[in-house]
Amino acid sequence: MTYRPRAPIIPTMTTDEAVAYYGTKQAVSDALGCARTTVAMWGQYPPHRRQRQLERRTKGALKAEREAWEDY
Repeated sequence: MTYRPRAPIIPTMTTDEAVAYYGTKQAVSDALGCARTTVAMWGQYPPHRRQRQLERRTKGALKAEREAWEDY
């Protein structure tokens, strides 16, 4: 059996972090160009596509999880 070190765990972006950054769900939806109800339906984590958009639009202040870029 070969030892394979695991990659460091990077915290996953949460919907609450995105809302805290922008102030309101409406502001998040405005930044992404989607409806407020779309943001309201996310649950605890934004979809990967939206995580990538948020990372780019916040210039890295919010970080998308690694899997969000792997399935890009």
